Amino acid sequence: MKKLFIFSCILASAAIFSGCGEKEVSVPDIALTMSFSDAGFVSGDGEFLSNFSDGDRIGLFAVENGAVVEEVNNLCVTASQNGESLVWTVSDASMLFPPEAVYYAYYPYQDGFSVSVNPAAVSAAEFFDGLVSSWSLPADQSGSALRSADLMTGSASVSSGVLDIAMQHSMALTAMEFPGKVYRFTNTDYQIPDYSLSADVVFDDFVPYSQDSKYYYLVKPGTYSLSGSLGGEAWSYEGDAAAGSFIDHSEGELEVIEHQLQVGDFYLADGSLLSKDAPASEVSAAHVLGVVCQYNPDRIGEGEKEALGGVAHALVLASRVAGGEGGYMQYRFYTDYAIQDTDFDRCYVRDEEGEIGFPRVPQETNLAELCRLADANIDGYKATHLIYTERAEDMALGNYPGFQAVQNFAGEVGGPVEGVSTGWFMPAGGQYLDAVRNLCNLKLDAGSVSESGGFEGTMTWFDQGSVAQSMNSNFEKIAANQKSLYFDAQNGTMVSTEASPDCHRYIDFADYGWVDYLCYWKYTTTFVRPMLAF
Repeated sequence: MKKLFIFSCILASAAIFSGCGEKEVSVPDIALTMSFSDAGFVSGDGEFLSNFSDGDRIGLFAVENGAVVEEVNNLCVTASQNGESLVWTVSDASMLFPPEAVYYAYYPYQDGFSVSVNPAAVSAAEFFDGLVSSWSLPADQSGSALRSADLMTGSASVSSGVLDIAMQHSMALTAMEFPGKVYRFTNTDYQIPDYSLSADVVFDDFVPYSQDSKYYYLVKPGTYSLSGSLGGEAWSYEGDAAAGSFIDHSEGELEVIEHQLQVGDFYLADGSLLSKDAPASEVSAAHVLGVVCQYNPDRIGEGEKEALGGVAHALVLASRVAGGEGGYMQYRFYTDYAIQDTDFDRCYVRDEEGEIGFPRVPQETNLAELCRLADANIDGYKATHLIYTERAEDMALGNYPGFQAVQNFAGEVGGPVEGVSTGWFMPAGGQYLDAVRNLCNLKLDAGSVSESGGFEGTMTWFDQGSVAQSMNSNFEKIAANQKSLYFDAQNGTMVSTEASPDCHRYIDFADYGWVDYLCYWKYTTTFVRPMLAF
């Protein structure tokens, strides 16, 4: 605690100095209101600001009479949200503080702080010199890692019971943005992240934090070097960084397109989007691959999300079926052609679920349960790639014709370009049902389903109107050579789901008012209309 020394001199008679006495008066500790602010990174164009948030923790020191106060030696101060403002508190709400001490703070707080500090310092930089010089930046600064590596220090004295410290950044922040196109979705029904069409960016031996198509990476003060490639072309940035500086290496202009994502939007070969409301002349002149059929994130499979780095924006149903321009080829699900002529009853039987974990919706006779199982089956990407990888030898022999057609589909339709989507896959049953629901504005729920007849474990929705015409209306503006229209009946389409070792699932609909969820022998043929996710 700070002591205030008051000197009094007593004069003796004959003006003789008789002595000086020394008296100690204590200055009592007080309660403090604390406030910490982030001064931001400074560039030639101004400041790049960041802010503290709920749960952030700061380490606090107090120095008095040339020594660190024992009670305020790496004291943890925590931010908590209170309405629109942050309140900074310590664990002991009744704690008092020396009002005449000098306070030093650093962020982020470290338990077991072991670096030496300098109580004789006259600035935060001097006080925390050991911490700053030994600070290690991670190579991977993605996600929350950048904020955790963003060392800040600051100092201040108490004024009228308030401790207000502006925290200065000890590292430098670099930024990179590359030419390209980004869709910023304006939807209010779902929060859909930005969709970037920038060329594939590769970073050499480091992983930056990314936000809104821009990349951020902390470097230590002094000389730095960053490198990578963009679309196969090498790039590199070098320079000298000062503590707290913001260095923007962005080059070219990023085209930002605000877009209301809708079912029925057109997906182009280069990954671009056209609104469903775009003029027919614009759509017919474009290289269209399909239409958006789903953008509810809860109805997009985990396999699709993982293939896209964790975020999938939407599913696209192909506007053409597999089989060549203008063609309407049909394909078998599975046949072992080597034994087809000698053991036909066995040539189409294979336990995909038991052997490789391929999805199965069994021949359930309870319609409500069958409907639930069918709807839950939404990971077509993973199922398709299970066949590609676990049945690679059979694929090479041509034993999975439908999946082979999907694998060849990009070559038929001329897209999509690499790096912007999952590529084509065979839709799962629930994904194809969603496409019909959304593109035709139908419910297709358990409350209106009926038995379909024929094979056990199948179901039908009756009185659904002219379903084929409704589906075709979504393709109306697309050029004739880029679409395969549905027939008024017999539109059976393969899905990446089996019903049993000898039966596969497929979905059919017609202009006569019905939508069927069916199964049949794996050697029978159906159409293949792939999907992709972006």
